Amino acid sequence: MDLRSIHRAAAAALLLLIAGAAAAAPAARARPAGARRGVKPAPQVEEILDDVVDRLWDRADWYWHEGRYEERVAIDRLIIRMEPQFIEPYGTAGWLLESLGRNQEALALYRQAVAAVPERWETHQDLGMFYYQLKDYPAAAGEFRAATQKPGAPSYVWKMLGHACEHAGDLEQAVAAWKGAARVAPNDPAIAVNLQRVQARLHPPGQD
Repeated sequence: MDLRSIHRAAAAALLLLIAGAAAAAPAARARPAGARRGVKPAPQVEEILDDVVDRLWDRADWYWHEGRYEERVAIDRLIIRMEPQFIEPYGTAGWLLESLGRNQEALALYRQAVAAVPERWETHQDLGMFYYQLKDYPAAAGEFRAATQKPGAPSYVWKMLGHACEHAGDLEQAVAAWKGAARVAPNDPAIAVNLQRVQARLHPPGQD
C-alpha cells in the first residue's frame, strides 16, 4: 500500500468514526481534556470530536500491535491535526518515522510538537533525544535544558542534560546538570557516581 492509499484509508476511517460517534456514548478518554486550541466549539460538537479522537487513538494502538506502522503514522497525523496539543501522537509517530529511516520527517514532527506544546517537558525531551542520537550534543543539551525548566520534569531529563553537556565539552554545565538531577532524585546512586566522575574531569587531582 502506497502512502496516498494509506492517507485515503485513514481519511475514510475518520469519516466512518465521525458518523458513528454522533450516536455513540463518549469513549474513555486517553488524553487530557481541553487540549484543543482556537475557537471553542459547541459542547455537543466538542463531545463528538473528543470521541472521534479517542476512537482514532484506539485504532492507532491496534495498528501499532499489528506492525502496520505506515497506517499508525497516518492516524497519528490525523489526531495531531484534530487535537494539536495531545502530545502522545507526536512521540509515537516520530519514533516510528525514525525507525523507518525518515529522519527529516521525524525531526519536523518533533519540532512541531515543541511549537504546539512548548510548556510540556516531554516535547523538548523527544526533540533532545533525536539530536542526541545524531550526536548533535549542543542542540540536544538545549532541548534537555528547556525540558528541565518545565513542571514535572523527571530526573532522567537532568541525566540526559548532563550527558549531552559532557559530550559537548561543557563540563561545568554537566556538573550543574548532575547536581540538578541530585536535587530531583537524591537517593539515586548513579547520579552521585556520575557527578563525582564529571567533577574529577573538571578538576583533575593535583591541579589547582
